[in-house]
Amino acid sequence: MNTIRLNTDQVIAVLNSYLNAGARLHHFNGAQWYIALGDYGVAVIDSSRRDDCTLDFMNGEKAFNYLKSSSNCTEERAFENSLESFVQAVTRKVGV
Repeated sequence: MNTIRLNTDQVIAVLNSYLNAGARLHHFNGAQWYIALGDYGVAVIDSSRRDDCTLDFMNGEKAFNYLKSSSNCTEERAFENSLESFVQAVTRKVGV
C-alpha cells in the first residue's frame, strides 16, 4: 500500500473520524500518531510537516504484535486531549 499524503486540515479530519469511530490512540509523541484500529490494524499518521503529512497503515501480525507493546496513551480521553492540543497548536495565529 502506498503512503497517503495529507495537509494539516486533512489530518485533523482523519483524526476526528477515527476518534468518532471509537478508535484508540496507542502511542503519540507530538507528531506521530499510532491509532489502534482493532487488534490487527494500526493507522500511522505523521503530522510533523504541515503541508506534507503522511498516513500509513500497519496490519496483520505486525500490527497485533505492535499493539501488545506498551502504550503511552493510557489516561482517560488521551486521544481527544491530544487532538484538541494539536488543533490548538496548528490553528494558533502568530502574535496572538
